[in-house]
Amino acid sequence: MRISEILLVVSIGIIVATLLSTGAEASRMMGGGMMGEGKMCSMMGRMPKTGVDPKNLPEANSDAAKTYSKFCSQCHALPSPQRNSAENWKTLVNRMDSRTRIMSRIGGGMMGRGRVKAMSSSEKKRVIAYLQKHGLKTLDKSTISSTDTPEFKTFERVCSQCHDLPDPSLHTKSDWSQVVRKMKNNMKEMEMSQPSVEEEKLLLKFLQDAAGG
Repeated sequence: MRISEILLVVSIGIIVATLLSTGAEASRMMGGGMMGEGKMCSMMGRMPKTGVDPKNLPEANSDAAKTYSKFCSQCHALPSPQRNSAENWKTLVNRMDSRTRIMSRIGGGMMGRGRVKAMSSSEKKRVIAYLQKHGLKTLDKSTISSTDTPEFKTFERVCSQCHDLPDPSLHTKSDWSQVVRKMKNNMKEMEMSQPSVEEEKLLLKFLQDAAGG
């Protein structure tokens, strides 16, 4: 066999192997791994079907907010930057960017939204910096007098289902009731079990007492 024929066979083998591995990854993503039951389960956990209006994002007119809205609403409703902490956002964006690159290479679309486009490296840095700047302010447990109370344990169990534990100082004592109602609506939309009446009382007591004011 001539050298040119050998090289041709090797090239064909590489192409076939690449297509098979990419196809397997795409199949895994579109099945249970990435888009199982229409949810980004392996990346973001359960998410509300309705996201944030880009006009209501922090610094909505900035290039960073517009870049975030453009790329991160391609596959699902746009998450609030406060859905995750600054620490977790970098990991999540890197993970989702890897999946997006695979989808863009095979020309795939998701949930009827058309072809997926991957971010450039500068766009990804911009998105990560934006999300870390506006990410969820999380609870510092050292500021809590006791974590061995029914109130704190209920707060920890209920709120950790969707995101990191929020700092109670994010809202005033009077505002927490409305925030909890909104969170219950999100949980219902995501088909998650909602806190009972008693659990909601315990949860609110912890948040309002810790918020002060």
